[in-house]
Amino acid sequence: MLNLRFALRQLLRSPGFTLVTVVSLALGIGANTAIFSLVNGMLLKKLPVPEPEQLVLFNWAASEGVGPRSHSGYSEPIPATGERTSTSFSLATFEHFRAPSESLRDVFAFAPLWQLNASWQGQAENLRSAVTVSGNYHQALGVRIPLGRGLRPSDDTADAPLVAVISHRYWQKRFGGSPQVLNEILTLNGVPFSIVGVTAPGFNGTGQVGEVNDVYVPFSAYRLIEPGNTEATEPWAWSIRIMGRMADGVTREQVNAEMAGRFAASYDGHLNLEEGEHIRLRTASGNTGLNEDRRRYSSSLRILAAIVGLVLLVACANVANLLLARGAARERELAVRIALGASRARLLAQLLTESLLLSVCGAALGLLISLWARDAFLALQPFGGSDFTLNLALDWRVLGFTAGIAVLTGVLFGTLPALRATRRDVVQGFQGGHKTLGAPRSRLAQTLMVLQIALSLVLLVGAGLFSRTLANLARSDLAFERDHLLLFALDAMPAGYERNELDAAYGRVRDRLTSLPGVESVAFSSVPLLSGRRWTSSRAIEGHADLPEDERTIVMNGVSPEFLDTVQWPLLLGRNFTVADSTDAPRVIIVNQAFADRYFPGESVIGRRLGTSDDNLDTEIVGVVTDGKTTNLREIRRPAAFVPHAQLPNARAGHFVLRYQGALAPLQRALTAAVQEIEPTLPIIALRTQNEQINRLLREERIFALLTSSFGLLALLLAAVGLYGLLAYSVVRRTGEIGLRMALGALPSGVRWLILRDCLRLAVLGVLVGAGAAAMLTRLVTSQLYGLSPLDPAVYVSSSLVLLAVALAAALIPVRRATRVDPMVALRAE
Repeated sequence: MLNLRFALRQLLRSPGFTLVTVVSLALGIGANTAIFSLVNGMLLKKLPVPEPEQLVLFNWAASEGVGPRSHSGYSEPIPATGERTSTSFSLATFEHFRAPSESLRDVFAFAPLWQLNASWQGQAENLRSAVTVSGNYHQALGVRIPLGRGLRPSDDTADAPLVAVISHRYWQKRFGGSPQVLNEILTLNGVPFSIVGVTAPGFNGTGQVGEVNDVYVPFSAYRLIEPGNTEATEPWAWSIRIMGRMADGVTREQVNAEMAGRFAASYDGHLNLEEGEHIRLRTASGNTGLNEDRRRYSSSLRILAAIVGLVLLVACANVANLLLARGAARERELAVRIALGASRARLLAQLLTESLLLSVCGAALGLLISLWARDAFLALQPFGGSDFTLNLALDWRVLGFTAGIAVLTGVLFGTLPALRATRRDVVQGFQGGHKTLGAPRSRLAQTLMVLQIALSLVLLVGAGLFSRTLANLARSDLAFERDHLLLFALDAMPAGYERNELDAAYGRVRDRLTSLPGVESVAFSSVPLLSGRRWTSSRAIEGHADLPEDERTIVMNGVSPEFLDTVQWPLLLGRNFTVADSTDAPRVIIVNQAFADRYFPGESVIGRRLGTSDDNLDTEIVGVVTDGKTTNLREIRRPAAFVPHAQLPNARAGHFVLRYQGALAPLQRALTAAVQEIEPTLPIIALRTQNEQINRLLREERIFALLTSSFGLLALLLAAVGLYGLLAYSVVRRTGEIGLRMALGALPSGVRWLILRDCLRLAVLGVLVGAGAAAMLTRLVTSQLYGLSPLDPAVYVSSSLVLLAVALAAALIPVRRATRVDPMVALRAE
């Protein structure tokens, strides 16, 4: 306590030093705490249910090319084994798993309902956060239901009343938190459901990180909500996720061993494995729910954590230099304390107490900065956009991390300066310390300065690489004209349309919108352009019967006849689609240049045929378009094709694209009114321009460019402050030397060069060390870059020049102070 009181008095006596030190640490600690809050919320937080560690999530791994006939959900490669994995299973598998088990107390399942037309009291909306679940879902998880009740197994039967449970978020947003919500009728795709419960706040379901399941309905209701989708219940259609709760004392390996046989029995007869092919059941921890997005985001979060870690190291090096200078200024004080009997250990304890007090104050301020930075970060919608919901409230992990990093930084930046300060010569200390004439230079301070400059260059290079990646992606050649395109989607099936009526319904909407002022042309497709969504299909290709299935996979899209003209996608050969390419007409297809080059190099592709099998080549190639990007901006050149929307047997949503001129806002209002005239219960989905859609694809790249640039500038500022402080202290220490030089006839230019030489020596050495470190570290982010190498010379040269310029700017004031030294005053002081 005595050390703490004395440390506080010492710091208050030097408010300038204390302020600079605390702010430097606060920026570094605040940035690290904000990123850790994100890591905690996205990767570490468990489901808010009892004993989440007992939950298991089933998935399967199969050799390449092995899988169900129909698959909905994530499918990822396993690089280590060459397999693919997925968490999607068939309803038949769930029925096998839910039979009595020795290793599992409960087995439950769920599947997302991608979008519904939801209506309450005549107000319709597009709902993309509903989920269909087994009747024991809430019971098996142990979900708290503060209002009403959860779903029960008895609700999941064909003749049970139709009921739904809603989330706390949806209750507040749609029903205003009214306690009379129970028994209210919520209509989903025209089917009425009675609301029987509201989940507790904080429970968002078992979906991907950032998703919220707002409405839960039992599996038995799916046939009513999606009457046209008869495939979902077929044994060969895998679309549901299965989880279980383990019995006490059981391991995941035991669960896997018991369920593997049931899994094999569930697909027997529906999945034919050739020799050398396999599919195997796996179990993973289910304590966070589905985890595909967590794995996908984890690499980005690790990079961000490394970046803010470098910022903290720069801040610590800066503070350590400040403490070295302060320790030198306290030589006489320390000498007096040693002469009065204070031991070196006692002085070390006192100096480390001061360092820890600084770090605690920095952590407290950093915690406030992290709260602002966290909210600002989420406002940028870096991962999932406006639908992405993440609770980043402070919890014991975040507070523990901040406390731990405060202690670590206090020890990190305080130990070496404290050891240095307590190693002073007592006699020399009583004489006022080292004389400025011929004063030795601090190698430790210079080493720390080189480290600061090197780390700053690493951050500047990272900022340059990510900024150029963003620019390269934004300038990508798309093949079509992105400006003046307006996008939106309609899903007419929930409004009561049959599949064979969809093309005509979307045609009526297209015709109505074409008459709006400012609209030049209107088209629609089955897959929206540059939405991240992809439809691939393996097709038999004339003359290539020997190719394996995975080498005949093509990126597909079903489009209306006006599509290519509307988006201005160039047609190289052949003809475009026409209204004559209808359901009953001969099947036709338009391919891209990559398709022609791969399968028919140097030959005419027009008239060639494709089909569902080598014996059924029923589709004729009638045109060739330029290669372009349809799914995302990082898409590589690969075979792709367009087919007439009217000839798609399973078409559903219509993704419209309008080419327009003039003001956008009046057009959006007129468009909404026109659609409502045709079908009042049909909500418009995702109304945005093509450029807005592209910007959504660039969220992650934009946040990386923004954060690395911000952290790079912060590190640059800290380095400039540190270099200024080191040079200013050097000028003070060398006042006698400078005075003697000037008394002997040295010109001011020579004195200036004396100080600038020290500055350039440190800066150049720091740049060389930093360039080597950046060359090694940036290789780790190669997969995040686009259109440039991690060793891009332009980035390294520009970053080095910026750093050298800032270093010279930091030296201007110390240089000016050195040339104004009065030789007589300096020599008299010696």
